[in-house]
Amino acid sequence: MCAPQPEYGLYSTCEQKSDCGALDTCFSWADSSTLCSNHCLADSDCESVPGCGAAPSCVRDVCALECDDDSECPAPMSCGYLPALGVRICL
Repeated sequence: MCAPQPEYGLYSTCEQKSDCGALDTCFSWADSSTLCSNHCLADSDCESVPGCGAAPSCVRDVCALECDDDSECPAPMSCGYLPALGVRICL
């Protein structure tokens, strides 16, 4: 079973960087989706969420959870397509 979206820390929602504690950024993926994240150089720099099929991925130099029709995102997140990046991530 996929763990829920974290309330604090990596992949938690935020309005500004100070909401993210020691993490690098409050990154805006879409108009209504901002998540705490860290900068990265490779997928291996990013952490997964236990039990979720969404893969930790370095997207635009920021950690995200890449998803597809067969992977599960942490609730209440859902898999969304970002056309500008050509990728689907948990939002």
